[in-house]
Amino acid sequence: MFRLDLCTMLKLKNLPFVVLSLIVSYSHAQIGGVASYDFLNLPNNARLAGIGGVNVSHRGDDVNMWTTNPAVINEEQTGRLAVNVQPYYAGIVNNTVNYAWSRPKSGLWAASLNYLSYGTMDKTDPTGNVLGTFSASDYALSIGKSFTQENYRLGLSVKWIGSQVDEFRSYAIAADIGGLFVHPDKDLAFGLAIRNVGAVLQKFTPESDMNLPFQVVAGGSFKPENMPVRFSGGIQYLNRYDITYLDPNKPGQLDANGEEIKEEKTIVDIIGRHFVFGAELVFSKNFNIRAGYNYLRRRELRLEERSGGAGFSIGAFVRIKRFDFGFTRAFYHVAGGTSVISVTTRLSKASSTAAPSGADNLPLN
Repeated sequence: MFRLDLCTMLKLKNLPFVVLSLIVSYSHAQIGGVASYDFLNLPNNARLAGIGGVNVSHRGDDVNMWTTNPAVINEEQTGRLAVNVQPYYAGIVNNTVNYAWSRPKSGLWAASLNYLSYGTMDKTDPTGNVLGTFSASDYALSIGKSFTQENYRLGLSVKWIGSQVDEFRSYAIAADIGGLFVHPDKDLAFGLAIRNVGAVLQKFTPESDMNLPFQVVAGGSFKPENMPVRFSGGIQYLNRYDITYLDPNKPGQLDANGEEIKEEKTIVDIIGRHFVFGAELVFSKNFNIRAGYNYLRRRELRLEERSGGAGFSIGAFVRIKRFDFGFTRAFYHVAGGTSVISVTTRLSKASSTAAPSGADNLPLN
């Protein structure tokens, strides 16, 4: 539960005002396509990738899910260690390790290490002569804490972020603030996360223009009592109404007079790009199938004539004794997609220091 000294320190009664101030100030500071450290928003585990890539309300025992919203850290995740591997193209690999624990006095904690390697590339001079090779990578080390008050959870995480390209280095520090409501009787939860609030401490060069990929995400998860399906939905970039990009160089269609008609924005498209949908077909606690749809990804990455399934994802989960295995294939482009492999095991028994709410006793997977 919340501690009185913490409530006093944070002055939780003023939290809505602080949250609103952060959203307003950061909303005007970010422009699509110019933020650095965008790897922080990648879906880097099998469950998240399988249900569309955006979720802040999953309250189960998957320790990977806390990185999208620290408020989802719960008793069922304690003692669980997860390793995720996500190969991209051209030797790029995204690796993530997550772990959660609990202490009698300090409560629920979680940690995460995310390392994205871009591999080795040729170093050339302005004329194209090869001078050698260099490597590039991004990483983030995060630690999170959640607090429980009846059916509500509050979470906070802090992360140290680094980026390296050859001899150039960049560092930043950021925080995520999250909230979660868990229904006392039903398998129903709603979450809100304010992500990547912070500052760049060191740029690659003094002239570099670098910003954190700030965004506000909301969503819910619901499993009807007599249906073996858990539905989830996410609303991304709540801090920005219009996240649409139309290529000014894209040729438009010709009208009856031969005049070019440029593509225009529509309110349906503008709103639709914020939504992500997912579903998990729950056969048992030991096996399920996942599917997701990300409209923003489909609109931005499909070709004019073909989509190649862009925006869709499908995956599966299986539990074999002490190990959970997850696999997802997410489709990004007609050229292909990416796969994510997640392996989770429990290193120790779940802590009983904090009594879960009634909702936490429902089937979680």
